[in-house]
Amino acid sequence: AEQQNKFFVLKGVTFDATAKTITDASGSVAAYTTLSTFPASGEYDIYGFASVYKNVQFLPSEFVSQLKVNSIAEFKELEEGAIATFNNPVTVVDVYATDKYYNYFVADETGGMTIYGKKELMPEYKANDLIPAGFKGSFAMYNDKNPQLENPEGFVAATETGTYEPEEITIEEISEDMSGNIVLIKGVTIADISGKNFTLTDETATMAGYN
Repeated sequence: AEQQNKFFVLKGVTFDATAKTITDASGSVAAYTTLSTFPASGEYDIYGFASVYKNVQFLPSEFVSQLKVNSIAEFKELEEGAIATFNNPVTVVDVYATDKYYNYFVADETGGMTIYGKKELMPEYKANDLIPAGFKGSFAMYNDKNPQLENPEGFVAATETGTYEPEEITIEEISEDMSGNIVLIKGVTIADISGKNFTLTDETATMAGYN
């Protein structure tokens, strides 16, 4: 209680977003904040103020995630909202840009996903650029189905190009748990084109497409 209103950083602590508690080797303390949104549970450096309201508590003002992943597959296993830094680069497969946002479709040997963010937060990448390791962001499922990295940080200009060989599959083999992966379907027939919608057919099945 005698530390009330002093500003501290708690290094390498775990945070339980549900119970709203912060824990390190010395113990746990309740966490309450109106200054920032509680992130997903994980390991963080947490900046904030000591406080007392009925009991001692900590008022976080900033959460700096210490979580790191080695691949897209590891990132896609995180709790939604978790923030992580990539230890390895990823390859840009395709780009969709609007006036204010970039959508980078990226892949590594473990799978694919979308990186989504404001143009002011990321460099302009092109297909086959290798995004250098060290970038970070929060894991999200767009429309509850499609994995992507949001709230990008630490992205720097590409200095190398990469290569990505997509998995060759048939339409019949495509499943919902492959969402975000970059694949190759050979010998398809495109039909029923209506605006950006169409159907595609191979020797195994027919499915909807969206361009």
